[in-house]
Amino acid sequence: MKKTKIKVQDLNFFYGPHHILNKINLDIPAGTITAVSGPSGQGKSSLLTALNRLWENIDGARATGRIWIDFGKGLEEISKKEYNVHHLRQKVGMVFQMPNPLPMSILKNMQFPLKLAGISKNMVPEKIETALQQAHLWEEVKDRLSSDAQMLSGGQLQRLCIARSLVIQPEVLLLDEPTASLDPASVEKIEQLLLELKSRCTIVMVSHYMDQIRRIADRNLLLSNGNLSLVTTKEQ
Repeated sequence: MKKTKIKVQDLNFFYGPHHILNKINLDIPAGTITAVSGPSGQGKSSLLTALNRLWENIDGARATGRIWIDFGKGLEEISKKEYNVHHLRQKVGMVFQMPNPLPMSILKNMQFPLKLAGISKNMVPEKIETALQQAHLWEEVKDRLSSDAQMLSGGQLQRLCIARSLVIQPEVLLLDEPTASLDPASVEKIEQLLLELKSRCTIVMVSHYMDQIRRIADRNLLLSNGNLSLVTTKEQ
């Protein structure tokens, strides 16, 4: 039985007057891929933003309830107002549906989160290469790191965004429809990457694709009408 990495208790989420999530209770085991599926507009992305408090940057958003994450010293309540959000978002990375590279070179895209994290300059090249290797992108970009990141293909851009999240070694990775706009070959590369990552990073992903969920997810959670239910599990 895997230990609990994320625990959610009585999570409610609101956009203005709209009650999106209704008393969500959830335990996510460490080292697994948890997929969240369901109809559009049901709050799947909102659930992800609650796990790194990104919702706090959205006008009109409000959340109640409690969330704990284990970063190696037992479960810490990250939903407390006094919990350090900067620390939280270093430990809980997020990749969005549409790749969002910074308008700068591939190298500077990778350097940016390391600079924010205060990583020593002499460690930066190794960390960047490691993350790009993990994202199966290093061989494709190692000779053009100074090129504009926005010149990459859609699949490469998404893997760059994943690598940019991985470069500060998060313990949790949130992905919002990470393969929605990609060709089948790119989808296959990202799915393989996620399967490799789960041994060192707990993954929570939103996906509409049931074939994808069956291929890579350990659990499928259905979110509908503000309520969350377990549909399938491969956990032992």
